[in-house]
Amino acid sequence: MTGEEQRAELHRGIWRIANEVRGAILEKLLDGVGGATTEDSSVVQIAWWH
Repeated sequence: MTGEEQRAELHRGIWRIANEVRGAILEKLLDGVGGATTEDSSVVQIAWWH
């Protein structure tokens, strides 16, 4: 595996973990918004940016 391939694999792993963390945080935020789901896009935007 070349250095560039290793870097790309590491980059994908970092983004995967970041997305998992983001999803977990969003899920916790939505728990406090009266039963909202991730399909409620306006709630998702508010929860994510605030």
